[in-house]
Amino acid sequence: MNQVRVERRLAESGACLRCSCSQETILHALRDCPHSREVLMSVGSNLEWSSLVMDCYHWLKGIILNKDAIKISITLWWVWRFRNNMIFNDERWMISEVCQNVVLSTVENSLYNVKRRLWEEKALWRPLEHPWVKLNTDGS
Repeated sequence: MNQVRVERRLAESGACLRCSCSQETILHALRDCPHSREVLMSVGSNLEWSSLVMDCYHWLKGIILNKDAIKISITLWWVWRFRNNMIFNDERWMISEVCQNVVLSTVENSLYNVKRRLWEEKALWRPLEHPWVKLNTDGS
């Protein structure tokens, strides 16, 4: 965030370069900037708008505990990338492009989870039949 970059003498101003807010904090970059908020609202992130006044800790905790935590996390990652491309690469994506990337990433994540069947436990080790004994070590 520009506020941190100013403190480290990496930027001249702590203002948000996207909306000209006087301080770009982590919450501003991900949640409060009008560009970020438009993406969050456009993809239908299941965030209560009352959470927009929460501090960073409680806001992130609310996301982790949300039933749509994966979709919200993917959305925030694209919001972050959207912000960085505007600031560091001077590339201006349209909100619709960011939303499309969120949808594609969400689908890819779902397909990956189905393919890997992460919810199924696979027993890879079975004890040997009597009289054999097996000792597993970590190799140290």
